[in-house]
Amino acid sequence: MVTHHWSPIALRSRREALGLTRQMLAEYIGVGGAAIRGWERGDSYPRDPQEIMGMVSALEETAAAHQFDLMTEVDPTLAPGESDRALLYTWRSQADYATWYPQLAQRVPVATHRALTGQVAAALTMQGVEVEVIDPGPRPNRQPAPGFKFLTPPPVRLPAWSSERGEQ
Repeated sequence: MVTHHWSPIALRSRREALGLTRQMLAEYIGVGGAAIRGWERGDSYPRDPQEIMGMVSALEETAAAHQFDLMTEVDPTLAPGESDRALLYTWRSQADYATWYPQLAQRVPVATHRALTGQVAAALTMQGVEVEVIDPGPRPNRQPAPGFKFLTPPPVRLPAWSSERGEQ
């Protein structure tokens, strides 16, 4: 079993790295927004800090797997220069995102998906890939710009999860 070290700043940094507001994290782990604020300020502590940090860790692992899937969507078999443009999806609303990824949307909030997409776009740009990021809405509603490769939503790999107890 992994020990998750608790501190108010650790919780805040990890929440911010996931692109989540306090309220979003609160909804994800099933507590009120005031609890997250109190924990991050050090005014109060969760009953089981290990459980809370374990839930954050599970979200980070799912997000990392999804980020890897996003990165591998650029076809490495193409000759250099053939795959120098990529189109990435992300969504403005949780509802639209959930129509594409119903299971993932229950575990990774759309704000985290947007943060991951931004990180992937930055990494691809640093590799010389021209990137366009779009919100396809609830259904694909447009074609990529000329010369861009349309990246389909990647397969989703999720850890086993018990939503009642927040354990893997």
